[in-house]
Amino acid sequence: MIIHTYIALSVQNDGEVQGLLLLFKWQRCVTLKLIRILWT
Repeated sequence: MIIHTYIALSVQNDGEVQGLLLLFKWQRCVTLKLIRILWT
């Protein structure tokens, strides 16, 4: 829910592209960390 809200807010702003890029980078970092924790 937080992610969807962030996307909605970033789209309304002028820097929607930058906001989405930051979001995807953040999602990737979190996903990689979770995978490492789960597989360890």
